[in-house]
Amino acid sequence: MKTNDPQKIRLEPDDHKEAVRTLQQFFRETREEDISDFQAATLLDFFLSRIAPAIYNRALADTHAVLVQKLDDIYGLEKRILP
Repeated sequence: MKTNDPQKIRLEPDDHKEAVRTLQQFFRETREEDISDFQAATLLDFFLSRIAPAIYNRALADTHAVLVQKLDDIYGLEKRILP
C-alpha cells in the first residue's frame, strides 16, 4: 500500500487511534466480537481508501452549492444606479 499517495485520505494519528477504538467498540456492541487493533486499522484503511473519497467528493459538491448560492446572494447588495 502506498503511504505517500496524495489522493489517499489520511487521519491525524490521534484521530486514527480513536477511529480504531470506535470500530472495535462497534464490533463489540453490534456483533459481540472483539477485533484486534490490526483488524480495526485494516478495516479503517479500507474505508478511507474505498468509501471516504465518495463522502469527501459529496462534501465538496455540497460546499460548492452553498458557496454558489452565497455568491448569487451578493448581487442583492448592488446599489441602484439613478438616471
